[in-house]
Amino acid sequence: DNLPTNTIVMTLNGTGVTQQEYADWLRVKGKIVLLKKKPKAKTFDIGQYAQSILENRSRVHWELIRCELMNQYAEKNGLKATDAQILKSRNAITNIIVRYEKAFPKPGAFEEARDKMVFERIVQMSALDEVCLRHSTTNDLTRVTDEEINAQLKWIDEWNKTAYQKDAESVEKAKKAKQEILAGTPFAEVAKKYSEIAPNEGEDWETFELDEFQADEPIAQWLISAKQGDISDPIELEDGYSIIGLRQVIEEQPEEEGEKVVRSYELVRCTFHAYEKIDVPENREQLRRDMLAERKRAAFQELGMKLMENAKIEYPQGTAIFEVAKPKKKSHKKPAKAYNKEGGKQNGEATNTVTAVRGAKGSAQ
Repeated sequence: DNLPTNTIVMTLNGTGVTQQEYADWLRVKGKIVLLKKKPKAKTFDIGQYAQSILENRSRVHWELIRCELMNQYAEKNGLKATDAQILKSRNAITNIIVRYEKAFPKPGAFEEARDKMVFERIVQMSALDEVCLRHSTTNDLTRVTDEEINAQLKWIDEWNKTAYQKDAESVEKAKKAKQEILAGTPFAEVAKKYSEIAPNEGEDWETFELDEFQADEPIAQWLISAKQGDISDPIELEDGYSIIGLRQVIEEQPEEEGEKVVRSYELVRCTFHAYEKIDVPENREQLRRDMLAERKRAAFQELGMKLMENAKIEYPQGTAIFEVAKPKKKSHKKPAKAYNKEGGKQNGEATNTVTAVRGAKGSAQ
């Protein structure tokens, strides 16, 4: 970071980005991110925003690339933002600028002037983004018709009907698996036969230590009255429906007098997928806005990928200026958990213009 300010640190199709430009964007964007993370905070100390600046090196790197490539696309196609579009863009960040000026120590005259240049470029590029998007896509980025709204609502209804049907099938399979266990078939054998999420090697599930913060969870409600050897009815957890077997209750005496006994539960389970439902929007206008926003995001992503595919990006000074120091790995004892919180997807899942919906909770372990 000790390079002269006019040093070219990156070129995009021959156009250079200087060390000064990079430092300016890093300073401004780091503070903006901090403002957005803590919208209620009125001031920040030097340590807070210095850390935020360092954490946003990668973000600034890619934003500089995006801005320059979008600018080149506009020039190549003779595109310009109108005064009205620029005014709209400027109004959109007015609040951020005001908070920026109040929340951080007043900079020197040179730095203050550079900050204003960055904000102006953000305004110009935000307006130009809209122009470039409308030019690059055949989709309508200004409105969503009633017909499209109706089609979306129909899609949601059909998805939910299928999800409820699949859930019912999972529950029935879970009940059948439980009956076989009660009839004498070993739990591990039934799990390997029925489980749609592969059980751990053998039949063990991680020991679950119940604490007061988990008292309202479905598995905790069952454990309150469960006895060793009990098998639960199907319980819906974050990674699907499960039947749970309680193998052992382990009680540890507290280290200090007056503390409660720590009770842990050694469990086994057989798990089946649970299909996510989509909330039916009650407000058609909000759905319209969501669909339009998603359409813009998709167009923005498509154009960005197209520009990156054809871009020639070079780093005359190497890439170290954009690299983020990786923190040293710390050794942590793996905490006990009630269930796997990692989600997965099913083959052939459906998606729509509002949201990508997971076909099923749970992933093969």
